[in-house]
Amino acid sequence: MSGRIPIWAWLLLLQLLLVVPFVMQPIHMDDSIFLDIGRHVVKTPWHPMDFPYIFEGQQVPDMASHSHPPFTGYWIGMLLWLFGDGPNVHVVLHAGFIIFPFLFALGMYSLALRFASTSAAAVVAITSPAAIVISHMLISDYPTLAFSTLAIALYVNGVDQNKPLRVWIGGGFAALAAFSSYLALMTSIVCWLYALMKKNRMNAAWLSPLVAPMWMAVWLGLSSWHFHRFILGRTAQYLVDAGGFNADRLVHKLLAFPIFMAGTLVLPLPLIWLALRCSKMLPAIIWAPISVGLVQVYAGDYALKDRVLMTVLLIVGGWILFGLFLRVRRTGSQDSIFIGVWAALAIVQILFAYSSGMARYLLPLLPPMVLLTFLKSAKPLPSRATAVWCSAIGILLGISLSIADFEAAQTNRDIAQYVGRTLKGWTDLTRFGGEWGFRHHMLEQGFRQFLTDGNDLTGGTLLISPSEAVPYGVAQDVQSMLVPVWQKSWQSALPIRLMNRSAHAGFYSSSWGLLPYSFSRAPVEQITVRQVSYLSEKLPEIHLESGEKLSAIIPVPIDTGGVDTVVPVPARVSIPYDGPSPVQVRFSCLAAENAECPIRVWDEHDSVTTPVTLHKQESADFYFGLPFAVKRNIILELGSTDTAQSLKTLTIRNWVMLPLGGGS
Repeated sequence: MSGRIPIWAWLLLLQLLLVVPFVMQPIHMDDSIFLDIGRHVVKTPWHPMDFPYIFEGQQVPDMASHSHPPFTGYWIGMLLWLFGDGPNVHVVLHAGFIIFPFLFALGMYSLALRFASTSAAAVVAITSPAAIVISHMLISDYPTLAFSTLAIALYVNGVDQNKPLRVWIGGGFAALAAFSSYLALMTSIVCWLYALMKKNRMNAAWLSPLVAPMWMAVWLGLSSWHFHRFILGRTAQYLVDAGGFNADRLVHKLLAFPIFMAGTLVLPLPLIWLALRCSKMLPAIIWAPISVGLVQVYAGDYALKDRVLMTVLLIVGGWILFGLFLRVRRTGSQDSIFIGVWAALAIVQILFAYSSGMARYLLPLLPPMVLLTFLKSAKPLPSRATAVWCSAIGILLGISLSIADFEAAQTNRDIAQYVGRTLKGWTDLTRFGGEWGFRHHMLEQGFRQFLTDGNDLTGGTLLISPSEAVPYGVAQDVQSMLVPVWQKSWQSALPIRLMNRSAHAGFYSSSWGLLPYSFSRAPVEQITVRQVSYLSEKLPEIHLESGEKLSAIIPVPIDTGGVDTVVPVPARVSIPYDGPSPVQVRFSCLAAENAECPIRVWDEHDSVTTPVTLHKQESADFYFGLPFAVKRNIILELGSTDTAQSLKTLTIRNWVMLPLGGGS
């Protein structure tokens, strides 16, 4: 009927509705890495990965061995070049990434017309919860999905209709997919498989898939020549070091795969029904107690609600995989075998090419799974109504997870802004150790990272560590000098957690937990602030006056964390200080069994010595404040009360120096 809006236009409108509400999402997870690459592209486009970087606390000389080639960095670089950088860069970049959901929708629509019983199968694909959440990210996964899906769609259409130009365009998109993710070279294999099964003799059908591997060979060759090493060597070594191939890790990934697939990829109702109808439900029934046992063995310490959710997802995931197998076996058509092999290749990649399970790693399986679910040669034929139900469930879950993820992204920005306000003026004496959006926003506030093996941390340096965002390890010699300062946690309105160790939620990595998400009120993030003990690190510069000839100040690490500084009594201690000011000093005084601390404090600067009032907090800690001064000596007179006459030593526990009001 003339004037009727085409279905593909409705698909693009739906994608727009799923993406646009989240364009304000702050930089989140690995967005920061690709943004940093994009910023470097603007500076040196010919060598986008040639810049030093700190990753998980380790300094690397360049980013050439990053797990993804640089297409996403180039795309971000182009957007930065066109629209500029700044405080709203995340909005510009999210808007610039909307094209990839559009391309995926068009590719799935074409494949659905060719292989599915209803074009609504494309709606099921674009409403996958994993796809919805990842469409709000600035990482390579969605561009890879879009390019590879469109490449296969164009290639299949070109082979079917003997159109070489479409086949060549498909080869071009396959090259873009490979330039987004090395593993997307699988797209060329899928294309060749289709030509082989169709016995197509068109030259383009065999030559166009070569574009991707040839282009990547050139890229790898030039990059390896520039960096004087095979750049994927360190990438492979990182995967090995992360345990990607050891037996325990493989078991972990085998368990996480069906759980994450059922919980985030898509809920293919026809495949589940197919599994349930097989042999009077016997295989499906047998799988249920097996799932219960597996959950009890591998997640016995999880809360009951988490084990119940995990059991349900594992049972449904097993049914889905069994349904996939039955669909290919029972249909037996050329189309089902082609899509079945495509799905098998994706599953092998998911299980063996990564160090852990992740919802986004499942995306290569999304197109073949949806096509098998709604295969036009299936019996009984899946209906449009079933597709609507699958899509409705996907939208409800996908939007819920996206809101929770948005809140998590916002939390990291709020944390950085809070720390920036609290430690204003102390930026140069503060380091942080963490990744994801936390890293980006802390850098935006002017803070710097510390290195896991770094030895450049001076006394008084504050170290800020997150609990979830990959906290950096600390060198052992520094660890023994760390004093606890404060801890603060952040909550969110929606009780859904995607990345939380205490909730066992690991949407972006099953290393955090075997659940893709969890219904929990656990803190979204918790920040711990510690300080390199000023008294310990500055000990050689501290002057001690005591009546005992062999007396000395002795720092003693506390087993539970912190540092005791044992000082002889009576004594006069002069502590030089030229750090930021005004400053507040806080400590605990462990003397005799009395509440009074036998210490008097004097402030010596600009040739003037003035007494300082020592205050006591309800927590039994003592504190005093010092006004602005470029350089000063803090004088402590120990044994300054009558009750201290019997003391031989006095212990100052956890001496902390903070900006006024910076104690959280």
